[in-house]
Amino acid sequence: VRTYQVSGADNQGLIALAEKELAGDLGPNVADLQDPSHTYNAATGYFEVTTPVNFRGDIWSALDNGEFVAPDHPDVSLPGLTGAADQAAAEAIAFIEFPAAGLYEMGVASDDCFKLTTWHNPRDRFALTIGEYDGTRSMTESRVLLLRIPEPGIYPFRCLWANQSGANGWEWYIFDASGERLLVNDPANTVGVAYREGPMRPYVVSVYPDLDAQGVSPTVELVVEIKDDVLKVAAGSASISVDDGAVAGVSNVTTSGGVTTVKFTPDSPLELGSTHTATLVYADTGSPSFSVTDTWSFTVSSAIVSPNAAVAAGEVDMSQLGVRVFAHQLDGADFDNQASLLYIRSQLDGLLGANRADLSGADGQGFFYLTNPLAGGVNCVNFNNFYEIPEKGNFTSDNGFADIQFPGTPGTGGLDWDSDNLATEVFTYLNFEEPGGYTMGIRAWDSFSVTIGDEVGRSPKDLFATVLADYDGDAPGNYLFSFYVPEAGIYPVRLIHNIGIQQGDLEWFTVEGPSATPTLINAPGGLKGYARGPALAAYVRRVTPGVNIAGLQDLTTVEVPKDTIISAEIVDDGTTVLPANVSLTLDGQGQSTATKSGNLTTVELTPAAEFEPGSEHTATLVYTDSAGTSFTDTWKFVVEGAYQLDPAMSYPPGSGDPAKRGFAMKIVQLALPFVSGESSSVTKSEGMLAGVFLDGQNVANLDGAVDGWFHVDTVNFGTEVGAITPDDPMPGLPGTAGHSDHYAAEFRTYVEFPEAGSYTMYVYSDGSPRLMQAEAQNQHFGAVEIVSPCEAAGRRITMAATRTSIGSGFGADLPTTPLVLPLVVADPPLGDAELVNADQIKDGVALIRRGAVAFGIKAANAKAAGAKAVIIYNDDSGDRADRSPIFMGGTATGVDIPCLFIGNRDGVSLVSLLEQGPVTVNLQDNPEPMLLEPNDGYYGTWEVPIYVPQPGLYPLRLVTGNGDGTTVDATYGIEWTVVKADGSRVLLNSAGDAEALRCFRGVTQRPEMLVPTRADSGCGEVEVSWRGSGRLLEADSVSGPYTPSQDQSMPHVEHGATQKYFK
Repeated sequence: VRTYQVSGADNQGLIALAEKELAGDLGPNVADLQDPSHTYNAATGYFEVTTPVNFRGDIWSALDNGEFVAPDHPDVSLPGLTGAADQAAAEAIAFIEFPAAGLYEMGVASDDCFKLTTWHNPRDRFALTIGEYDGTRSMTESRVLLLRIPEPGIYPFRCLWANQSGANGWEWYIFDASGERLLVNDPANTVGVAYREGPMRPYVVSVYPDLDAQGVSPTVELVVEIKDDVLKVAAGSASISVDDGAVAGVSNVTTSGGVTTVKFTPDSPLELGSTHTATLVYADTGSPSFSVTDTWSFTVSSAIVSPNAAVAAGEVDMSQLGVRVFAHQLDGADFDNQASLLYIRSQLDGLLGANRADLSGADGQGFFYLTNPLAGGVNCVNFNNFYEIPEKGNFTSDNGFADIQFPGTPGTGGLDWDSDNLATEVFTYLNFEEPGGYTMGIRAWDSFSVTIGDEVGRSPKDLFATVLADYDGDAPGNYLFSFYVPEAGIYPVRLIHNIGIQQGDLEWFTVEGPSATPTLINAPGGLKGYARGPALAAYVRRVTPGVNIAGLQDLTTVEVPKDTIISAEIVDDGTTVLPANVSLTLDGQGQSTATKSGNLTTVELTPAAEFEPGSEHTATLVYTDSAGTSFTDTWKFVVEGAYQLDPAMSYPPGSGDPAKRGFAMKIVQLALPFVSGESSSVTKSEGMLAGVFLDGQNVANLDGAVDGWFHVDTVNFGTEVGAITPDDPMPGLPGTAGHSDHYAAEFRTYVEFPEAGSYTMYVYSDGSPRLMQAEAQNQHFGAVEIVSPCEAAGRRITMAATRTSIGSGFGADLPTTPLVLPLVVADPPLGDAELVNADQIKDGVALIRRGAVAFGIKAANAKAAGAKAVIIYNDDSGDRADRSPIFMGGTATGVDIPCLFIGNRDGVSLVSLLEQGPVTVNLQDNPEPMLLEPNDGYYGTWEVPIYVPQPGLYPLRLVTGNGDGTTVDATYGIEWTVVKADGSRVLLNSAGDAEALRCFRGVTQRPEMLVPTRADSGCGEVEVSWRGSGRLLEADSVSGPYTPSQDQSMPHVEHGATQKYFK
C-alpha cells in the first residue's frame, strides 16, 4: 500500500486528482511514513501490508464502518495515516490468486472515491478499469464488473482510493459462490488470496495526447513515458506510429532514471478536426520477452483563429503589457450564481443585480488594469481568493509568482466569504508572434470560457464569437486546449470566470508538450498580452431563447416553453447599430420589431402561433454596424416535449354520454399478510387487474360496484396525499384482509379537450403509476406469455423486468412488438457456472433458478451462452413463494438482453411444463401509447405535458398500485389533476370549475368492430377487438342467440365448434 497525503491542496475526492496526488503534483507528502502500526519499505515507497484492505484513516476517532466490522473484522488503520485522513490518497497493489476459471464478482466499499484496475501492470495508463466511483460519498458499497477468469492463476490488481475530508473507509472484497463477501487476502478464506510482490512488467505512466483526447494541437508531438518495474523495457523495442504509418514523422527514444521516453513528431501539421490512431509497441526484459501493443485515438482541434480577428499592431499600446479586468459580485442574500456558465455573461452585463465588488481601484468604467510588472507576475492572471489555503495552483511564491487577490475583492456581497458570487472578465490583446499550433491552459475554480473574434470581425464579447475553450463546473487540475493560428498577429481575447462559494482560483498560461512547465501569459518567456487596444465591433450580449455554449465550439439546442418570444440584444462598442439595420426571423419567416435605448438595441419577434411540443426551430439575426460590416447569427432551439395524443383514437366533441360522467374504476386487493417492504410495480398491478396474479385473488370490498366497476366523479383517493385535499376514501378499501395494502387499481375515462393545444396534467401516486392512451387493458401488458403448447397458450405470468434504462445494473427493455422465443431450462439450473447446454439456449430464453450466485452472474452466463433473454424464478417455496416479483440487484456489464424475475410457483410450473415438451413464450411490453411510466418502485408527483392536435374526447387509462410501507396502512393514494390558466391545479371532472376537463365513462358513438387478426401461436387463436362503448357478445351461429363474453376487460373464449360469431 502506498499512501500520500497533502496539506494546502484539495483532491475533491476525485479519481483524476487522486492520481495527481499520488504522482506528487498536489504538493509534498505529509503522510506518516514512520507509522508504527505498519512496515514501510523505503526502497519501494510502499507499506508491506499483510492484513486485508479493511481500512479507515481516522481509526482513532470513529467506529467501524462498511461491510466488515468488529468483532470478526475490525477496521485497521490505513498505513501512513496516524492522524486525520483529510486530503489522503492511496493505492493497494495485489497479486490475487483465482483457484478456478469462471466468473467472479468484486466489490469495493469506499468513502470517498475508488478505482479498480487490472492489466499486465495494473498501474499502466492502458489498464482495464473494472469499476470505479468518482466523487465524494459516505461509506458505500459498489459491486463492480464481473470478471471472467479464463484459467486458474495469479493476476495483478490495483485499487486506488482517496478521501477529501472527514469520515472515511476502504474495503476490497470478492463474492463467493453463495454471494458472501470475502475480504481480499483474508487468511480465513481460500478465495482471494493475495501476494504483494510478483514479476511486475514495465508500465506506461503518461500518454500525450491522452487517450481519446479532444482539441489536440495540429502541431502536436506525441510523447509516451514507460517506467521500469521488476522487469524493464527491452532496449530498442519501443516505437510510436500514427495511423499505421500513414502519418510521416520523426521518432526519438531516450532512457533516463528507469523511464523510457518515446516521441513522435509529425512532419507537417495534422488536419484540423481530424481523428488519428496512435500505436505504441515495446517489449520487456523477461524470459521469454513479453511484447505490448497499445493503441489510442485523439482528435485534432477544429478551432482555428481567423486572421480577420486580428487588430492592427499600431492600434495596440505595447507599453501596457498586461490585462484588463472587470469584476462583478452579487449579494449572496439575493442571488446564487451557482458557479455556472449559465450566469457569468448575464452577471457581467449587470442583468442579475447590483455590483457589490470593491471598484475603488478601478477606473471610471470599472476596469482594473494590471500592467507593467512591479514584482513577479502582477500583470499575469494568477488570482486566488485565499479561502483556507494561502496559495495554490501551478504558480506560487515558491516559483516566484505569488498569488494575487482577485481584483474587486473583498467586496460586500459574500455568503460566507469575501469573493462568493464573483464573476470576472479578463481582456487582453495577445501577440501570436509565429503562426502554428498553440496549447493554452486554464486552472480554474469554478467555471470559465475563453473566446476570440472570427472571420467577420466579431468581438470576443459577442455571444457568437469563436469559443476556444469552456468548462461548466470545477475543472480538475489544469484544463488544456489547443488551436491553430495561421497568421501571426495581435488578437483580442476574452476570459470569463466565476466563483460560487468559498474556494476560488484562476491561472492562465501556455504549455508546450506533456512535460513542459506551464508559463503564465505575460511571464518572462511567455506569450505576451496587452491591456489597452482599439474598441471593437458592437456585440450580441443575449438572445432568447438562449444558446448553450457549454460544449466546445458548438451552439447546441436548448429546450424552451411553447409560448416563447424570440429576441436579441446588441450592445454598441467601437461601432454602433441602428434599429433600421436589424432583423430577426424564425425558420426564415416573420416580421420583427427593433428599438434602441442608450447603447442597447433590442429586436423581438412574436411567433404567429404557439409552438408544437418537441418541434425544432431556427432563429436568424441579421444586422449591419456603423462600419458597414454585416453579421448573421443563427441558433436552434427545441420546444419542450409533450406527449401528442393520437387523433385517430379520439371521438367528436360532444359525444360524451351525459349519463356517464366521471371514471370507471376497478380495484383488486390481495389477501397477503403485511410484510414490510413488499414491492410495487406496474407489471404486478397489471397482472392483478388482469386476474393472472395469485389466480386472480381479490379481497377488495366491491359493495357498490357495478359488474366489478365503481363509478367515481374524480380521482382523489387516499390518506391526505397529493396537492388536493381532503382526500376521499379509496373505493374497495379496506377489503376483507383488514388493511389497505397490496392493491392495484385502474381508472378509465374519456377526457374531453375543448380546444387543440397544450395541456399539463399531474398524477400523484403512492405506487408506480402508468398513464396511457387506451380504452381498455391490452393483453400484452408486460408479462411472460405462453404461446405454446396449445393447452397452455394465452397464460400470462406476472414478472418484474430489470433494465438499465430505469437505473438497474443490467438488462434491456422489453420490445413493444412480439418477441417469441423457445424457453429452455439452464444447465446447471442455478446458472452459477458456464451453461453446458448453450446449443439449446442459443437464440432462446434461459430459465434459471435463483440462488448460489448473484443475479448478474446468472444473466451474464445466459448472455454468454447466446440467450436472447433470461427468466430467473424465485427459489423460495415457503411463505414468500407467492410474493411480488422483485427487481434484481447487482451489475452485469454487457448484459443487454431482457432480464425478468418471476415467483417460485410460476417458475416451478414452467419447469414442469418443459418436462412435458417444448415451450414457446412471448416477451412483450405494453404497446399502448404511454403518457407516463416512471421507474417501478417510485412514488410521488409527476408532471404530464400533453399536446392535443384537435378537439375531442380521448380515451385515457390510469393504473396505480401499492405494496406496503414500513407500517400497516401507511400513506397511500392516487390523484389526477390538470393545470388551470393561473397555474393552479384542479381535479379532472371537478364539478363547478369551468377549467376542469370534463370526463365520461362512455361515449354515445356506436361501437366499431375492428378487423379480426389471427394470432401467431399456431394454436388456432383469433384476436377480436373493437373500439367504443358497449360489450362484446358471442354466438355459435350468425342468427344467435348472442350472450356477453366472459371477462369483458380481456375476453378469452374457449370453444369446440368450427365457427364463432361476435358483435
